[in-house]
Amino acid sequence: MTANILIRAGFLLSIVFAGGAHAGDQTETISVGGYDRTYLYHLPAKAEGKLPVVLILPDAGVSGAAALKDYRWNGLADKQGFVAVGLQALPVDPARGELFQTNPWFWSDGSGRGNAKRGHLDDSAYVEAVLDDLAEHAKIDTQRVYAVGLGNGGSMASELGQKLPRRLAAVASVAGHAWSLDTPDKPVSVLLLYAASDPVDPVEGGLGMNVWSHGFDQRPPARKSADTWAAALKCSGEPAQADTGGLSLLSWHGCTGDAALDYAIVPGQGHHWPGGVDDMMSSLGPNSDFDAAGFIWTWFSRHPKA
Repeated sequence: MTANILIRAGFLLSIVFAGGAHAGDQTETISVGGYDRTYLYHLPAKAEGKLPVVLILPDAGVSGAAALKDYRWNGLADKQGFVAVGLQALPVDPARGELFQTNPWFWSDGSGRGNAKRGHLDDSAYVEAVLDDLAEHAKIDTQRVYAVGLGNGGSMASELGQKLPRRLAAVASVAGHAWSLDTPDKPVSVLLLYAASDPVDPVEGGLGMNVWSHGFDQRPPARKSADTWAAALKCSGEPAQADTGGLSLLSWHGCTGDAALDYAIVPGQGHHWPGGVDDMMSSLGPNSDFDAAGFIWTWFSRHPKA
């Protein structure tokens, strides 16, 4: 039997008895740009003091609730003491119900994809509204707010790094491209991870599989996004190689405001969340046992707001 007790008095306390669901799960609805938008947040079992926040942007066609669970952020939030937030994209055609094959959830990630039916959609305004609303429900550390995503969500994380550098300390993109990028008006640290065996976003670029059209789309090489971010952050010189957490990173230095920029390829990995719950989509390549959530959180924790 599970009992959740949430007490609002300048702080939140969550109590969950053994055998129940995760502590502090709560869904909120906000109005942004003429749409009712939802998000799910998960408070750690011990919510003490100001808490860091990790915003999770799922891949196209995946719900924020599924990403929290399947990308393994809920358990990590309980262990490390931060708020995990599952963000929710709108369907390609918001006037119809979401269907994975014909009307999937899709972020307006700077690529122009997904906007044929809905026109321009400012998902960065939605994320800002989420942060404003979340501050009404939890005591958050505004110096340690991070965003991370996979695929289309990874591209959206890069977009947020450009659009919301005053709200975010760092962003991490897994198998996502920086489609449209200008110099942010404040430094933000960036981690880019790509999958060595990704048929959707091949590391070397070229034709990538489109799971909706069952055809192929032209994709840029992964390194292009790293070079784009290096230019946007005005990093100096060539990147240096560093080994950490089982990955070989390329790390740029001399970036504006001492922002970090790291880039790596996950070996034996397809277009899935590395180390996440098996999504049963074998056509998207293999899934490794690399703990992406743990690795990214460790990286985030070293990069508070510059």
